[in-house]
Amino acid sequence: MGRYDAAPQVTESVTVPRFTLTVSKSGTGSGTVTSSVGGVNCGATCSADFDGGTSVTLTAAAASGSTFAGWSGACAGSGACTVTMDAAKTVTVAFGSQVTPPPPKPTPVKCAVPNVRLKTLAAAKRKITAGHCKLGKVTKAKSKTVPKGKVISQSPRAGNTLARGAKVNLVLSRGKH
Repeated sequence: MGRYDAAPQVTESVTVPRFTLTVSKSGTGSGTVTSSVGGVNCGATCSADFDGGTSVTLTAAAASGSTFAGWSGACAGSGACTVTMDAAKTVTVAFGSQVTPPPPKPTPVKCAVPNVRLKTLAAAKRKITAGHCKLGKVTKAKSKTVPKGKVISQSPRAGNTLARGAKVNLVLSRGKH
């Protein structure tokens, strides 16, 4: 029978290439990006080295007041970003600002001058107040046509729109005497 010697031991080193994944931010908003495998956890710009063939999934999280707008570079769109590290890769994440429109300015209330001609003083005052106006100067005059205690005329005239609280002056009838 033959004699067999064990084969000599051979040591062979295999080098796995490493590639850099660089993440940068764009847009007017802010947020963070993390990776499914260790290495990426950043805000504005960061990079990490991964073994060749590694599949890296990036996740974007918008900061308060910002929105995630999407990916570009080695990833595209607004869904998941998964890159296989077979070369150096660059990914850009875009964050936008959440613009909240200012509340509408309230429309200032105006004085809508009502027609109070031929009304009693009490009725005229109610209508003037309801129109966001104020009763101004009340004078009395003789009138052959307007009964006593009723409004002969007013100033400003009915239909005018003035600043809130504007005064409406009245002339009341004293009657025929």
